[in-house]
Amino acid sequence: MMPVVSADGGESFSDAKLHEAQAVIRLEEEEFEAVILTGKKLFALHDRASFPEMQLTMIRAYLELEDIYECRKLLFEFHSLFAGSRQAAYGILLEALLKSVTGDFAGALKAINAIPESRAASFGGDDTALSLLVTGRCHAALGNPQQARQDWMRALEYAKLPLVKASVLSEQALLDAVDSRREAMESWVAAASALGKGGKTAAYAGMVRSIGLFVAERMEDAVQAAMEACDAFPRCGPAFAWYGHLLCVKGRFAEAQTLLEKMTPGTAAGNRLMEEITSFG
Repeated sequence: MMPVVSADGGESFSDAKLHEAQAVIRLEEEEFEAVILTGKKLFALHDRASFPEMQLTMIRAYLELEDIYECRKLLFEFHSLFAGSRQAAYGILLEALLKSVTGDFAGALKAINAIPESRAASFGGDDTALSLLVTGRCHAALGNPQQARQDWMRALEYAKLPLVKASVLSEQALLDAVDSRREAMESWVAAASALGKGGKTAAYAGMVRSIGLFVAERMEDAVQAAMEACDAFPRCGPAFAWYGHLLCVKGRFAEAQTLLEKMTPGTAAGNRLMEEITSFG
């Protein structure tokens, strides 16, 4: 079926809306570059103000690719266009998620708390899970691990998409590795192994598997699994930071430094690995 074309030779509004909906599906399938390309083509032909969902989808894609600059830029544009609208809460949620990725945990909590309860109550399962992922990260960073665990347990109850589940499981596993909670770790590894095979989901799942092997005192297997996790997706900062941590534990600081150079600057994961290398290297 040929696409409907407007009088000036451009794409019709109805077709553009269809592409907007298709971009959401591609995001769920972890086709992040395709989402961004779709958005750029759409915005070259149409007014951004008519496509809030496309902007939100692009922001999330940039965030999953750890393109902090483009993510911030598009978030600013989104807030400028949709402040006070019913879509504004979703932009605030993504801003909080971005801040949790960059390590601005106080700012992330402030953003989450700025979402009106009436709007938060209308969030779908994955959006609610993302908000709990953020608050859990904040509580963990601010010295309240028990509350972090509670938030992440609730997040797993709400999450539907494999990538959201995998993100939460990686946080649970990383926190439980500190206390060597083997029984809990086994459940996280099993849950992560059952997820789909999107690239970033696979990276998180591999990270969880590696953490489980580390807690089981199978160091060489843990290192191999961590390396495979990084190979699964090139922009999964937590997986790279975990692999770098294992390299530091083994005294392979030069390799950890090389790994750090591949990570996105200005992220909490990158900063964590840099501090570890500086402290012990």
